Amino acid sequence: MDRELRRIRCVNEDGDTVILVESQYYDRRSTAAGDREYPGARRIETLGGMSVRLIDAAIYEVPETGEFLRDAGD
Repeated sequence: MDRELRRIRCVNEDGDTVILVESQYYDRRSTAAGDREYPGARRIETLGGMSVRLIDAAIYEVPETGEFLRDAGD
């Protein structure tokens, strides 16, 4: 299964706003103690579905285009 964790408003080099979506895979299983969730890998993508790579705490790169994005800090 997959869930959206947050949306990140960023600014590209031209000053345009780009929205990124951080998602996480997870698995839900029934156990004797009740339902359990097992979190998995996280990923970041643009709203258009292009993968995004985290460079540091506030800078992202879209490898397909070579574009760098800065977290707008919202």
